Amino acid sequence: MGAACSDQHDERMDPEVVGMTKGIAPIYSDGELTLYEVKHSLQLPLIGPSDGQLHALYQQATPPFDRAPFITDQDLKVQVSFTLSNLDGDPRNPGQNDHAVDVLIDPWNEFGRYWPGMQVIDANEGKVQPNLSGINERYLLPGTENGEASRISGTFTFDDMDELAIDFATVMNIIKNFQDVPVMDGETDPKVTYTNHAFSRANRSYNSPLVAPYRPKVIPGLVGFDFGLRTEEPANIALEVFVEIVDVNGNRLTSEVAGRPMPKPDQQITVGAAL
Repeated sequence: MGAACSDQHDERMDPEVVGMTKGIAPIYSDGELTLYEVKHSLQLPLIGPSDGQLHALYQQATPPFDRAPFITDQDLKVQVSFTLSNLDGDPRNPGQNDHAVDVLIDPWNEFGRYWPGMQVIDANEGKVQPNLSGINERYLLPGTENGEASRISGTFTFDDMDELAIDFATVMNIIKNFQDVPVMDGETDPKVTYTNHAFSRANRSYNSPLVAPYRPKVIPGLVGFDFGLRTEEPANIALEVFVEIVDVNGNRLTSEVAGRPMPKPDQQITVGAAL
């Protein structure tokens, strides 16, 4: 992916790791469902706009954003490869250390960072379940007694990450401009339904008529993301990610390239109940 041009620069960043141990406290428990989760932030090394550039961007109307983005999805391409490792195992008890693990990626653009909230599934009993992350993939991870099978490698491709940028921009538009509809007790906030639909891997932006009216004409590029793990039981697991950047238009910050770093987005974008 990425247009072939003389300014294009392709680089693989140093690996980043997030780990879960059996000693962590759950982030949620209702007596039936218990969730354990860890996340780590990763900011891409990008140049941010100067004061003059920022002023010019504010002169360009780009709904639903307050200004035009400095970096669009056409300026930067991102790919994430990962290795997921189960650190639990006992050859005397095969299968007792297998874990179902959700690998999570939540996007940032220069206007905000996505943080999934919780959707109410039973208001009377106060039961909730997590909303989808931007990428939310479940893997069955065997214990270490299974040798190499206890490690799973995969890639969220350039196309996948492009889709993530589009989905996030769409969700931001849904949250900002979706007409408020009264929600009765026990019902789901429609913005939650639309947001989860937009992020569902089954619904790509080109075949998702439900949220197509909310897709902005200009898509901000990814400037970072949160990545992590979720399980429903205590586990010792590690996730290592390798990020490849294809810099199409010279937005990558290096020692040879002058410019101030892109600031971390300070606005949290979420739907449903905060966690």
